[in-house]
Amino acid sequence: MYYIVNSVTDSRNLILVLCLLTVVIHCIKIIPERSSVTYVNDVYFSDVALTVRRNGKRGDYIANLDLNAKYAVGNNVTIDVIFYEFLHNEYRRSFVELHYRACDLILKDAYLGLIIRKAGLVTCPIPVGKLSLKNVTFDIDLPSVWPFEKGKGEMIVTHTAKKEMMVRGEIVLTFKQR
Repeated sequence: MYYIVNSVTDSRNLILVLCLLTVVIHCIKIIPERSSVTYVNDVYFSDVALTVRRNGKRGDYIANLDLNAKYAVGNNVTIDVIFYEFLHNEYRRSFVELHYRACDLILKDAYLGLIIRKAGLVTCPIPVGKLSLKNVTFDIDLPSVWPFEKGKGEMIVTHTAKKEMMVRGEIVLTFKQR
């Protein structure tokens, strides 16, 4: 009797492992290429720099974000991430859009929030002062099919009550199917 129960448990574990492997096999790798900060409101931020570089000759691409916050950022700030598809030599807005309040993104999101938490930003609200996120890797695995291979992500940070744009930046991305 023990061997039967043990083999049933082993077969369930095997099925679980096989299901997880199929999810991992069909994942997407996100590769950043170029980045730029296109707008900064001097009332809220200064010295904003977003760079992408390769970590070694055969290493992964990493992003670095440096900024000086003049205003505490919490759930009083809305973050909109809009994706554009590179199609026919131009970036066209796609249907993929993400809209968050800042603390909800940092503390609760399973994908972008995980990237931010791995970079070292684990508390919210973000206090006034210098903020540096170094060696940010996009090493999360999205367990689904992404609708395009090349594109651009635009992040717009807006003060929720005043409806005033605080900062806007963009990063060119490649999505590789694993």
